[in-house]
Amino acid sequence: MLRFHEANYFRAAYARASGPAQDSYFAMIAELDAFLWAFASMRDLSTPSEQQQLEADDVFLFLAGLRHVTTHQEVVASPNYATLLGRPFRRVIDEGGGHASAELLLDVDSCEKLFDAAAATFPKGRRGYEAAKAFLAGLRSTGDVVTPLGPILDEGLAVANHVLKP
Repeated sequence: MLRFHEANYFRAAYARASGPAQDSYFAMIAELDAFLWAFASMRDLSTPSEQQQLEADDVFLFLAGLRHVTTHQEVVASPNYATLLGRPFRRVIDEGGGHASAELLLDVDSCEKLFDAAAATFPKGRRGYEAAKAFLAGLRSTGDVVTPLGPILDEGLAVANHVLKP
């Protein structure tokens, strides 16, 4: 399936943008946004059976919900954007070994606030936003209130790979 392969491509591009060699916050956000687009649109290009399987998984609904929020609700990544809800990402830079690399971390509290606001604005999407929050609750239960985003993207791709068998 084309969107699955595109999502994998953008996941790899996101990792490259995180450095070392290229540490670009703009590129990280652009590649993350492209990943979320390709990932969320897998559902639209799947069979009804595959759609049901994807929608039964909280990580899929979390990433699809995050795409919806980033498209319609908030400019969530801009460091200069004033928002009452807070940005769901934090950037950390590791200069270990003399080579700087960066990573986006997901802030669970800020992300929950975004999903609450999105559910209030887009009531038709409430079920998806609640499932996305269930995924966040799972992170919180393990103590991960600020967690690297990359492994979540990988988990979503593993779910899509299992369902779609590309």
